[in-house]
Amino acid sequence: MDTVKNQTEKVQRYFSSALCKANIDEINENVFKPNGFTLIKDNLIPILKKTIPSTCDNIFSEWQEVAKAGLTKNPPKDLPNPNEFLLNNYTRLSHEYMNDIPKNTKETIKVWSKIFVDVMIKTAKNNATNLPRPYGQESLAVNAATKYFNISGLEGVVIGSLTPWAEAYALANGAKHITTIDYQKYIITHPQMDYVFALDLPALSKKF
Repeated sequence: MDTVKNQTEKVQRYFSSALCKANIDEINENVFKPNGFTLIKDNLIPILKKTIPSTCDNIFSEWQEVAKAGLTKNPPKDLPNPNEFLLNNYTRLSHEYMNDIPKNTKETIKVWSKIFVDVMIKTAKNNATNLPRPYGQESLAVNAATKYFNISGLEGVVIGSLTPWAEAYALANGAKHITTIDYQKYIITHPQMDYVFALDLPALSKKF
């Protein structure tokens, strides 16, 4: 990322992308808005808002279709339609393939103990950058968003979770309770968390 000042002394940030060096206004018009978001605050981590909010009915109907399909297919090794994932070609594409469908892995049930989760929450509170997280600096967007939009006292879900890093950020920023939804099986003993198997989610729609 580069920064320059124009004649009005406004700092312009330029982000390196697959297409060009783009400022935040270009990214907002060509990346955020076409994908249903708009920029509301140009922080170090930009704050976005959905232009058409998701509804519970939409989310659960999508998961119902996933549940009907089951887990019989292997994930494709190549993206079937790359343009749907490249944010209007501003995103660089790299290749990494994993097949975590249970039939291809030795099924084990992981345990997230209260002590383990509390350590992660404490780390997130003391210094968010010290929390182990899978996506590097990009993961800090979860901390920034849950803090900016004030989730204190709210309940929520994290869909897809190999370690409870996102859950830790949410709980550190005041969430009352977080449900982890995944195909991997977990035993969670922390009182502010529970687990739902991904294919069981549609049946629990009334709970949420």
